[in-house]
Amino acid sequence: MIILRRYRRFVLLAATFAAALVATVATAATVDPASSPLTTLEQTDMTNGHEQIPGGVPSNYSWYAAPVITNANDANNYYAGNPWGQVYETATGNSPLGPNGEKLFVDIRNLNAWLLTKENAWVPLYKNADGTQRTAKLGGALYPEDFQGGSIAGNVTKNADGSETVAPKPASEAPVTAKGYLFHFYPAEARAGIPGGTVNRTPVDVAAVCSAAEVRLDPGNVATPYTPGLVANVGFDWWPYFSGGAANGAGEGRFKTVTHDWRVLTFCTMTADQRATAPPLPLSVDPGELY
Repeated sequence: MIILRRYRRFVLLAATFAAALVATVATAATVDPASSPLTTLEQTDMTNGHEQIPGGVPSNYSWYAAPVITNANDANNYYAGNPWGQVYETATGNSPLGPNGEKLFVDIRNLNAWLLTKENAWVPLYKNADGTQRTAKLGGALYPEDFQGGSIAGNVTKNADGSETVAPKPASEAPVTAKGYLFHFYPAEARAGIPGGTVNRTPVDVAAVCSAAEVRLDPGNVATPYTPGLVANVGFDWWPYFSGGAANGAGEGRFKTVTHDWRVLTFCTMTADQRATAPPLPLSVDPGELY
């Protein structure tokens, strides 16, 4: 009975709060979800192959050439979850260095995630004390490009606006091994709780999950427009506990080329039917970033 009351309370609060939040961006009553530029971008990010192949990733990895969904709606009923992203050098194409051979850096901001409830409302995983949504505090480290081996500290600059400036580590700079290292970014805070999450329980009211972040070449590094061999994407993990345990990945989105302009990266497990009816993600960005 206690569990049932808590579940009902969660559904009521989540639906009410998320509906109000979405109203500040768009609602199904005022915007055709299927024609929303953000929905169109999210669909493209989940159906098209990577713009460039990330370097050092074995070709038998499921996400080598295209986005992948492995656990769309918290099938294990976990307690917690978190969005994350990756910055890689490319396997082929342009050099990951600048036009004069200089090392390039990437700015990252606004890492976030939302759950789509079965009542068709978005619930943010990161919220302020007053219940309004916020972005995750950014952290991360360098990992071998094939994720075989431990991480090492990265060259991370924390910026006043909450963004961070990072760089992958090419094989020529790698310690001991000849492997290159990607920069894996994720929240520098406790994992976000899945509303209603518990072990061995009735499944929470989760229909899908989406995550997003924005990336660009650091303008202080290379001033002239330049397209390097650098790509980035985002994904999401379900976790059984707030600390410890093994992650169960929801999947990851399309790798997109890092450019001088901010670009939105998205990952989403929505089906075609859900895209046709769900309100657009409550994500406020410049339309120029949606490509």
